Amino acid sequence: MKYYQDITIIPCAEISIYHIWEKLYQQVHLALVESQGAEDKIHMGVAFPKYKYNEKCKTLGNVLRVFANSEQELENLDLTKWLTRLSDYAHIKSIRTVPETNSFYSFYDPRPESNIERLARRNIKRLKEKRNIKITLEEAIKKIKARGFKEEKLDYPFINVKSLGNQHRFRRFIIQQKADIMTNKGFNSYGLSRQSSLPNF
Repeated sequence: MKYYQDITIIPCAEISIYHIWEKLYQQVHLALVESQGAEDKIHMGVAFPKYKYNEKCKTLGNVLRVFANSEQELENLDLTKWLTRLSDYAHIKSIRTVPETNSFYSFYDPRPESNIERLARRNIKRLKEKRNIKITLEEAIKKIKARGFKEEKLDYPFINVKSLGNQHRFRRFIIQQKADIMTNKGFNSYGLSRQSSLPNF
């Protein structure tokens, strides 16, 4: 990654930073989806340079950094257009060249196997396809809990997001992991990847 662009959240007394993060990240997600190439991969990634995760502090900070291999990619992404409605709450800096660094991180979203809603939806789908039985999400969750299910609790920094497909709201937890080298194996539609890493500075 040779170029980057920072988006800084401006503190606001009337609106919480979590709400601004939700709106900002949703727009960046949409911009990345639109930038997807013909091979169905996204080559631009995002980092959280103010990320902290320890006993005293768990936060994403207030900066989202978008990386690309070329200046043209970031110009085509056109974050200013996507974040027009958030101009009072977020400041977009100009595109800059990545400085020399020997520090790299991956940012990815964990997918715990013990997410009760995911298991419930899977059960609903299975029952409908194999037995033609329809049950509600609440009924499916109740049945799973009756079997002694224990949900894995995550405490990483997160952003609230809404699925555009089914309008379901959920928390997208984000983990920062140190990497030895910079690699670009593609990113998901939120600019995250466990296999790809980004410069840290």
